[in-house]
Amino acid sequence: MTTQLISVIQKKIPAHTKPVNYLMDALDLGRESAYRRLRGEIPFSFEEVALLSSKLDFSIDEIITNEPRRLYSNFPSNSDEASEKFLGMMKQYSKHYYTSSAEITIVQNRSLFITVISSELLLRFHYYRFLHQINHIASNCVFADLQLPKKILTLQNDLIKRSPEVKQITIIYDKRMLRNLCREMHYFYRRQLVSHQEVIALQEALNNSLTRMYKKLTTPQDINKTPMFYYVSVFDINVNTIYIQHDNNIISQFWVFPFSIIEIKNSEICRVHKYFLDMVKKYSALISQSNELVREEFVAQQRKYIDGIIDNNSEFLLV
Repeated sequence: MTTQLISVIQKKIPAHTKPVNYLMDALDLGRESAYRRLRGEIPFSFEEVALLSSKLDFSIDEIITNEPRRLYSNFPSNSDEASEKFLGMMKQYSKHYYTSSAEITIVQNRSLFITVISSELLLRFHYYRFLHQINHIASNCVFADLQLPKKILTLQNDLIKRSPEVKQITIIYDKRMLRNLCREMHYFYRRQLVSHQEVIALQEALNNSLTRMYKKLTTPQDINKTPMFYYVSVFDINVNTIYIQHDNNIISQFWVFPFSIIEIKNSEICRVHKYFLDMVKKYSALISQSNELVREEFVAQQRKYIDGIIDNNSEFLLV
């Protein structure tokens, strides 16, 4: 395990930095003590491994179990790190959509930023909420004062131009899929951090996004494009999860916080996750080109959530 730990540390240290110098600075060690740890003559203490894991962003249990597992849980400490964090999660979420052999299953209880990628305004709101939730902007910062960083805009434009290139995508929605996002817009509107005109624009963008989704649900699929199957779950969905299978690789992603991803490649955990998804699918209705009544009720409910964002007396967001 010591050899593997040293190998991971050396790979994670920036290329322009000598490992011995990095360890001296990061762990407050003398040169000889740092060298002896790199040679494996002295083991790293638990505290040193934990500190390096945080600084270099590697998983301790991946080293212990030799099973790849990645936890995205560290919160950024400044605005540059915050934008890089958001950018990294966009890349992490979208990268599997361009593996031709991949089969992807998504169980979704809220609108994720990647699902509204075609709208700069909605993506900006997701980013605005993200910065509020991790306390990286003042609590009274208004929506109008925040713009998307150039790197995020560049990636957004790249993703808009590309279509998924996977074998199959299955999406299972919670019947209240847009409720949480609309609640959040309503909250910032009541705090007067989002203006009335901005809320109207956000509502229009959400309705346009829903219209595009409805078109996918009702239009026969192009045989030359990725097959996509949409479901609505009968039961409540408590967390967003994604299961990816391609070739001999399986990956499970769990969104335990609106903008934090736990990505796991442990075969046993992924197997249990797949079993869970199969159970959710069993109690879901296929709404792509079928089950018109369920589909129309689902879309109508999302429209009600959107309409209620500016209604201060609305109780529908609690339903």
